[in-house]
Amino acid sequence: LAVRETAAARFNLAQAERNQGRFATAKAEFVRARDLAIQKDARDVRTLAEHALAALAGRVPKLVIELPAAVASPSARVDTKPVQIGPPIELDPGRHRVAVVASGQAPFERSLMLGEGQTLRLVVTFAAREPAPDKPAPRPRQRLETTSSGPPVGAVVLAGVGAGAFTTAALLHV
Repeated sequence: LAVRETAAARFNLAQAERNQGRFATAKAEFVRARDLAIQKDARDVRTLAEHALAALAGRVPKLVIELPAAVASPSARVDTKPVQIGPPIELDPGRHRVAVVASGQAPFERSLMLGEGQTLRLVVTFAAREPAPDKPAPRPRQRLETTSSGPPVGAVVLAGVGAGAFTTAALLHV
């Protein structure tokens, strides 16, 4: 497929996906194989793809996401991919992570398991958004009073180390 996309190659990929139990992925590949076969007038691949699609019809799991009324600007993701809310979403069997966000609502997240041929309705219920915690009042900055009776200790130590290194280098040079 990377070198040259053909209906037969796409059909073979779809069969491999179906054999691995990835029915939604296989369905999409069978549809693509059928469409390529129609374009290239490959009747045999078209017929095979149509039969495979008919056989997959009841095996593809579906997820329907339902939202409460009057939710503003909702968006949903399944396994990090954006999806439409409302119409059935065809997914491969297995575990999926659903995340729904809406304006003014706390995020909704759910992990779910879909079986072969299952249609699952997920009713989203947003938890009450907790009010933002009050910011603590800024503490007054304390003024540090310094009393000095000479040069800072760090500067004296650093100067001593530098003088020792210079003396050692001079002796080694001689």
